[in-house]
Amino acid sequence: MKNLIAFLFLFMTAMSFAQPPTPKEGFRWVLWDQYSDEFNGTELDRSKWRDSFKGWKGRAPAKFDPSTISLRNGNMQIRNKKLPRRDGPYTIGGGAVQSLEKTAYFGYYECKFKASRISMSTTFWMSNPKKNIIGPTKLSGDCAKDKWSQELDICESIGGRFNGGSKFRTQMNFNTHYRYVNCNGDPEKFYSAGNNAVEGNGQQANADLVGSESWEDFHTYGCYWKNDKEVDFYVDDNFAGSVNIRRDVVDSPFTEPMGINMVTETYNWAKPYPNDAQLANNAINTSYYDWIRSYRLIPIFEPEFQNGSNRPTKPAIFKEDIKWVGNPSVNVATKKITIVYEYKANLDRDLVIHLNDANGREVFRKKINALEGFGKNKYVATIGQSLPAGNYSVVADIRPIGGSDTQIIAKTDGNVVTPPGPDGDIVIGNPTNTNATLDGWKSNMVINETDTYTNTTGASQTLKIEKFVFHAGRKGDPVTPFVVKVNGDNNFTVLAAGTARTSNAYNTGENSFAFATGTTKEITLANGETIASGFLDANANGAGGNIGSVIPFDSNAPADQIWYSGGPDSSNSGNISEGTAPTGGLNTITTLTRNYRFKILLSLVEDTSTADCSVAPSGLVVSNVTNTTVKLSFDNAANDTRTFELRAFPKGGFNGDINTGGLGFAAAPAGSTEITMSNLQANTSYDLVFRALCSGSSPGSTELVTITGTTSGGTVNPETTVLSPVQDAYLQGATNYNSNIVRIENGKRVGYLMFDISGIKGAITDAKLKFTVAGDAGSGNLNVNLGTSNNWNENNLSNANKPALGTLLGSLNKSYNIGATETVTLQANAISGNTISLVLNTTGGNDFALASKENNAATVPQLVITYQPEKLSNDDAVFNTSAILYPNPVKDVMKLTGVSKQARISILDISGKIVNFKTKSVDTSERMIDVSSLTSGIYFVTILENQNKNVLRFSKK
Repeated sequence: MKNLIAFLFLFMTAMSFAQPPTPKEGFRWVLWDQYSDEFNGTELDRSKWRDSFKGWKGRAPAKFDPSTISLRNGNMQIRNKKLPRRDGPYTIGGGAVQSLEKTAYFGYYECKFKASRISMSTTFWMSNPKKNIIGPTKLSGDCAKDKWSQELDICESIGGRFNGGSKFRTQMNFNTHYRYVNCNGDPEKFYSAGNNAVEGNGQQANADLVGSESWEDFHTYGCYWKNDKEVDFYVDDNFAGSVNIRRDVVDSPFTEPMGINMVTETYNWAKPYPNDAQLANNAINTSYYDWIRSYRLIPIFEPEFQNGSNRPTKPAIFKEDIKWVGNPSVNVATKKITIVYEYKANLDRDLVIHLNDANGREVFRKKINALEGFGKNKYVATIGQSLPAGNYSVVADIRPIGGSDTQIIAKTDGNVVTPPGPDGDIVIGNPTNTNATLDGWKSNMVINETDTYTNTTGASQTLKIEKFVFHAGRKGDPVTPFVVKVNGDNNFTVLAAGTARTSNAYNTGENSFAFATGTTKEITLANGETIASGFLDANANGAGGNIGSVIPFDSNAPADQIWYSGGPDSSNSGNISEGTAPTGGLNTITTLTRNYRFKILLSLVEDTSTADCSVAPSGLVVSNVTNTTVKLSFDNAANDTRTFELRAFPKGGFNGDINTGGLGFAAAPAGSTEITMSNLQANTSYDLVFRALCSGSSPGSTELVTITGTTSGGTVNPETTVLSPVQDAYLQGATNYNSNIVRIENGKRVGYLMFDISGIKGAITDAKLKFTVAGDAGSGNLNVNLGTSNNWNENNLSNANKPALGTLLGSLNKSYNIGATETVTLQANAISGNTISLVLNTTGGNDFALASKENNAATVPQLVITYQPEKLSNDDAVFNTSAILYPNPVKDVMKLTGVSKQARISILDISGKIVNFKTKSVDTSERMIDVSSLTSGIYFVTILENQNKNVLRFSKK
């Protein structure tokens, strides 16, 4: 029993720190607050979730009933029940909790839940609504009417018994669905792949739950949505299986963001349905969700976008830690420390690297960032001082930013490393200054299996083979050195064959030669690969072993293990050829133990690339635009090791977060000079965001370069934009109030909002006003009228200049609860012009307040407008290359290129308020804008030129 208790304790402890899989080198996982919740409150967080499923009532006989959902004891609970009265085909109440946003994109998503013990599902999945397919498909050609959507079922569990067996209680059941409606409008067809044989394709997976069935205890279910074609699944932190998404319709099936759903429902294939007694039994009818966590994968040194006052307070989900991946290395010659490490941090931390000598004295320290999240990285630190010979230890710790040595949170073990000796960085073989016994056979091949080198850096490593050093016991046959990769016991591949040295080239005693004459030999080792040294008493082809062996040996302990082949006559040694296994000769012995007097010296090849992650390539220009593609050209050196990437966002939709909300992605490797972004929509405006990713020892990525413009030709698709007020205030009698709320009360308080809609070029087809109730709840009929004038601002609003009531745009009659986001549908055809004022007043009911643009704790009012853009001709619709802004995010100085001297530049904050800045230089090609005085956050650069307006968004660090 004690062992069982210990196991359960360890199991629960491990589960409490569930986490994403280890990130790829140079990146880290960061918690995405919008799609994460610990469910520790008393009611659902209405800024993230709704308690219904938009557009779907549920699958009969169970419908989604908000009354089943509650937060209790640190869990979100869905208590399934019998409906008090039948509702058409519905007799059972299930529940649906759905994310408000549908911007969840490539990343890791996990949820810890316990299923009910009835024949209803407990689920965790992602989906998005139908949209038209742009471009041709494999099934229907280029049809304008076919539609599609995505569904990613991370886990569907049924804890109760039904006629389908036990798999839904004992395993994680996952699926991917490409949901397709063809041009004829035929019934939707699912193209599915997953391990749920009921709805998927029955793919095999190792998806067993750990320790208990799904209804007995909590289990963690996760997925890594890697790209538009592949998803990996995890259960209880164990890899469960990988799914290649079906490509029957298109080659890139999962390209769109999705929303998240947590749902309990009935299935028509899971019968019998739960009976009345089961639905009334609270011990078995409830699904429990402990938490949901979502993560974005971002570069290791790239700050999370939401910094400063906008950064959410996140739970401490990681057990903070740091550890080595492989062993650190110290290079005396280059004065560098190379480390590969993993860490977990709940907040931004300092990572301090310490180099200690053999007496434990610190001789060097380096502090770098360990930004919030779970990261893995290779880092090279320059020591900057000479090191004497001897052993050293490398230790790293994480601590609070600016923390002292007494505030260490976690640290690595003190791994001991030995700097390379006078022979070079790496030596494989034995000392060569001792004569000994010679082999009696004429033709021999030797591989030293004991004195090897293994790459433990955690990354690939390039080595230059410098020298072949050996002791010649006599002059006679040729001697040929070589290096092999050790694939396993007595299993080798020849990586490099050196130059054969004839008896005329060497002398008895010690000899040192370049490993190869002419072109220097280099080899590249992946992490974990091992190499060994060898030689032949012959040429590489085995010929020439006519006199007798050259390199002596002894058998003194400890003796090396040797792979040996040879014989008494010429050509008995076997032969070698690069890229293949050594070919043995007349006799092969794998158990020989001897110390042969030779060695091969290798050196580390330093990274000589010109990659500098703080510098973007020069010569950025949009070189070509078509209906659906944009080509970006740039200068690029051939030895640049970076990857260059281009992402597309809806115009105005780029908020500084490169990892979410993008509509497209393209990349080019080093040596390229252009990137083409395909599959864009015709006659549509985009923000293009360009950056370079570094490789090798230079971590991080370039700061972002943002370009805006419009593709050409084709059908004009509707666009939607979200605007924040540029002015907002309310009047109480004759007194103006400009605070963090706008109060509304019948006959006493009237609210006023002003919006700049000058950027909308086209007919408005839909308009909605969204606001968040803050500070004071209330009820009643709210009217939203168009104001008859705009001659006011939030500081001078008075009864003398206030807008009079114009057209009634929309109304809403209900109770207004604190924290709730409300939407008023407006009369779209009545909205026009460059600026509009909205007047908000109630007729009856109780007063309430909504968050204003000055409110930092709640969402500001939003005017959501959908419009039909004006169609541009192919000749006129070119991408606007005159609006290039970089770096983005910016710390102190921002550059704006290609803007004429006559252009008017202004900067607005997120609320639409104009802020002060300094222009450091003005010419026809570049303006340097000093934004060092701005606080961290989101801003907009507005450019007015030749009666045209262009807006670029940027982030201030």
